[in-house]
Amino acid sequence: MAQTILSEKKTTGDIIRYELRGDYCRVAAPVYNRSNAALTIADPMGYPLQIDESVSGAFQFANVAGQAAVVGLLLRTKPYSAVADNAVTTEIVLVRGPAIIDKAQLPTVDYAAAGFTLATLVTALVALHIIPLAEQSVTATQSK
Repeated sequence: MAQTILSEKKTTGDIIRYELRGDYCRVAAPVYNRSNAALTIADPMGYPLQIDESVSGAFQFANVAGQAAVVGLLLRTKPYSAVADNAVTTEIVLVRGPAIIDKAQLPTVDYAAAGFTLATLVTALVALHIIPLAEQSVTATQSK
């Protein structure tokens, strides 16, 4: 008999380990699909965003070419499924620190399946005072 494996999407608490104040570090803003195609992102939590040059105060999904210009991280748990080109949604975006995030939760590929360079993403985020750190593993031992 086959077993069903249950999995959960990432939550805000999975990526953000610390932030000074949510009302300071986050904004609600329009996010555009500028990929020139319908866009599907199964797990968008923590997806890098860059400034949308066409609309003031708006963001667009970053790709490998724009990874050095990342200015925020998407905080959305619901998947994007076939979002039309130039479609817009209003989303919560982590735009500034002080904040600490789990580096392991950053995506490794963009929406076109091209590989992000983690060091480039980290540099862009550190400039925003968003510090990506590796999770520390803790081993507890008991002595007699």
